[in-house]
Amino acid sequence: EIETAQLQEQALKTPSENTSLSDIIGTSLAERTLSKRKGKKKKEQEAVEENTIHITSRTYHNKQGKAKPWTQEETRRLLKVLQQYGPEFSLLQVFFPGRDRNEIKLKFKREDKKNPDR
Repeated sequence: EIETAQLQEQALKTPSENTSLSDIIGTSLAERTLSKRKGKKKKEQEAVEENTIHITSRTYHNKQGKAKPWTQEETRRLLKVLQQYGPEFSLLQVFFPGRDRNEIKLKFKREDKKNPDR
């Protein structure tokens, strides 16, 4: 059965003496067009598979969870450092290991609201 299928396949691929050049060209064009269509479908399917990641606003949130509360000592140190260096929160990170820029900025805003005179 396998040999018969292979012979039939080879007979289809090999042109006979009665086959015209236009038949051969037409067949090869049809094969190319069909393979291009299949290629496009595969590319479209691949594109769909690549876009399976769902991005929402939560994707960019801090993954660490809730920040730890500020101690009174940290608050005093923040106010002292703010007087010396001003609201350069990236620079202030050096004085507060374990705190990111945003935590320091939010604490500054809270303290500024509570006591704007400081």
